[in-house]
Amino acid sequence: MKVAILGGTGNLGKGIALRLCQFFPITLGSRDKDKAKAIADEYTEIAKKYYPEIQKIEGMANKDAVLNADIVTLAVNASALEQFIQSSIEYSWAGKVVICPATKLVMVNKLFEYSYFAVRGKSLSAAEYVQEMLPNAKVVSTLQLVPASRLADLSKELSYDVPVLGDEKASSLAIECLSKIRGLRFLYAGPLHLSAHMEGMLSILLNIARINRLKEPGIKVV
Repeated sequence: MKVAILGGTGNLGKGIALRLCQFFPITLGSRDKDKAKAIADEYTEIAKKYYPEIQKIEGMANKDAVLNADIVTLAVNASALEQFIQSSIEYSWAGKVVICPATKLVMVNKLFEYSYFAVRGKSLSAAEYVQEMLPNAKVVSTLQLVPASRLADLSKELSYDVPVLGDEKASSLAIECLSKIRGLRFLYAGPLHLSAHMEGMLSILLNIARINRLKEPGIKVV
């Protein structure tokens, strides 16, 4: 299984790359191929300090990263998601499982509130927006509730439950891949049209953390 991560320079993309490179070849995508290669070399050196063996981590232009992948993670901030998708519509998305962890939040009176994307008069979650714009892909919504800073730090153990929403077959493939990350339990939670409910949970989680001075909050299903 070949995994591409677009926007892999942030904590989320970094964490996914570092924790999956034991098991799968990883491609980091960027608009700047040379930047992607430099980041791939950096992650390779970090991974070698923690694992006896790793798969190849390489950098490519976004278009080539998508073409060569089975699973593509959009580790792109929600604020940049529309621009990114608009610029990449012509990529080879057909048949790809596309993982969308984005959540659009706004700050109101010092608290986070969930916000929708608007497309042709419809209010859509981030994952639904990506599916609307990339109809030939199979979009899966997950990872919103995993603290990216902890994910990116290999010295820290993880212990979180992670809902997954989308087409059952695509979600199963995403779970098969992402479940290699130790300490994360991925739970199928239903079809993609429910994604707004899960994305919206992030605003509540962050507000709890902000008000109660908690760090790196996540969820456990008990």
